[in-house]
Order: sequence, then structure tokens, then C-alpha cells
Amino acid sequence: MIGMRETKWERSQGTGNERRRQDHHRSAFFNYARSYWQSGVTLHETKAEVTHPDAPVTLLLAHAIELYLKSFLRLSGPRRG
Repeated sequence: MIGMRETKWERSQGTGNERRRQDHHRSAFFNYARSYWQSGVTLHETKAEVTHPDAPVTLLLAHAIELYLKSFLRLSGPRRG
């Protein structure tokens, strides 16, 4: 960036291999979220005969939602205001 100062966020983004690695990590959150979500759905469909069948399903779906949110935040970058 000739003639312009880099912002703190731009410095943290790195270049070349670092950016490709960060892009991989950003999409990894989404992929993990999809896996947790699908596992929760599959477990729910088995209708296990246990005392609290919804507890592990709820845990899997809640974690999937958390990972989806992290993925969204990582992909959208910082807010500029």
C-alpha cells in the first residue's frame, strides 16, 4: 500500500500463504458447523429410547449455531465505522 497507512486489521491479515490459510480457517468453521448440525439431525431421527433423548441433540445443534456465527463473523471481517 504505497502512500497509505495500513490499518491494524489489514496488518493482521498478512499476505500470500497467511491469507490462504486464514481463508481455509474461515471456511472450516462453516464446514464443522454443517457436520455438527447434520449429526444432530441424524441423532434426532434415530429416536433413541433413553431418559433425555433431546439433550445431546440440543448440544449438537447449539454448537453448530455457534460455529455458523463464528464463520459468518470471520467471513464478514471487522466493522468499519
